[in-house]
Amino acid sequence: MDTKEIALRWLNENLSYVDSVTVVDSTGRIIAKQRFNPRYAEEENREHNQWALGKNLLEVYPSLNPEDSTLLQVLNTGKIVYIENQGVWNFQGRKTVCNNINFPIIFRGKIVGAVEISRDITHIENRIHPISPSHTPRPHRNEAARYTLDDIITQDPAMLRLKETIIKVANSASSVLVCGETGTGKELVVSALHNASYRKARPFVAVNCAALPESILEGLLFGSRKGAFTGAENRKGLFQEADGGTLYLDEINSMPLNLQAKLLRVVQEKQVLPLGSAQPIPVDVRIVSSSNRSQEELLSRGELRPDLLYRLNTVTLAIPPLNQRRGDIPLLCNYFMGKYSRLLGRELPSIAQDTMLFLCNCRWHGNVRELEHTIEAALNVLGEDDTLSLEHLPAYLTMREPLTTSIPAESTTPEIPQPIADLSLTEALERYEKQLIDQAMTVCHGKIVEAASLLKIPRTTLQYKLEKYHLSKK
Repeated sequence: MDTKEIALRWLNENLSYVDSVTVVDSTGRIIAKQRFNPRYAEEENREHNQWALGKNLLEVYPSLNPEDSTLLQVLNTGKIVYIENQGVWNFQGRKTVCNNINFPIIFRGKIVGAVEISRDITHIENRIHPISPSHTPRPHRNEAARYTLDDIITQDPAMLRLKETIIKVANSASSVLVCGETGTGKELVVSALHNASYRKARPFVAVNCAALPESILEGLLFGSRKGAFTGAENRKGLFQEADGGTLYLDEINSMPLNLQAKLLRVVQEKQVLPLGSAQPIPVDVRIVSSSNRSQEELLSRGELRPDLLYRLNTVTLAIPPLNQRRGDIPLLCNYFMGKYSRLLGRELPSIAQDTMLFLCNCRWHGNVRELEHTIEAALNVLGEDDTLSLEHLPAYLTMREPLTTSIPAESTTPEIPQPIADLSLTEALERYEKQLIDQAMTVCHGKIVEAASLLKIPRTTLQYKLEKYHLSKK
């Protein structure tokens, strides 16, 4: 039975029992959500639908990862995916077991999104495999940090200084705050920091503070003793699990203010008090936090207590957005093309000059993560002998207004040399040409191929003129 027949058969058997429909765009962001599951109250279904809109799928279901998510598999492959008995924990810590089928949304030959239709079978699964009432989801990782400094691909001066700072502070016990927009690589930086330190052989524990409500997050961080609350068992908290190593608090600004006050005490006293216990436990943990907002925004929006912020930001590592380090885009494109060519089992393709120039000038709202997804999506639809070109990029990206499509115009365009009476026509044109070339090299971060394409002249001509006018390659 082929994929189409399986899909039709599943729809015929299950459509009348469907209780959830989810639609994501090509980046995995939820653009439509309709859960009408009778296992939940109508108001709870409505609140869930509203809360999920606009969020990334992995934020709504923190127990998933890119390899497990059937919707993300569909976005990557363009194929229908059907799965039975898939168990997921949502952001509220509730488990759902479901059967679901996922379809790609294809527009003009490109994957622009995906839709999942699912049926909740938790009540059936629970009769077969009952869940202990004391079981709590663990939306965190306790594992070796995956990335090192070598995984930070860059030639940007600001990023190179950031790597130097990581080396300098790696062996300090001081707390670190990593600030950067979504998709800039905060976890990459935190992981590299851990692996550059003497703590690298000790635990690296990460938790997303936005993934769980306060009641669950408090017990998860500090641990609990039997009888502390209904169903509570003796359980180590993440501070104890990370003892001797690094505890990474992702999205620290999402932590409730009441819990921030308790965290402050732990940071100050270097000991935790499990729920239901009167005996504090000393811990040796380096705390690294991250936020997608700057320190000024955290304070002005009241998302982080000032006294806690001053304890957590002893060292601040600020990651510039991709739009401010466009010179890294060709490097990152080549890296991701190599990575996904290996994963897809194909030869490494070339990339058209106009496509590389487009990517360098694109507005990357999702930063490096969005660029990576773009390259992965393009390679999935690229023919074996094709050159990666604009037609292979996601449709939404080619409709996005670029940062620059040509040499900066109007206010930033070089003025014609004045006074004209002091120069011959040849001298005036040469001076103007020199200024245009200098600006093109600046816009393209010294990349001759890109600058030549921008100026619409052959590369060899640009090289000759750079030597003629004694212009550096930036």
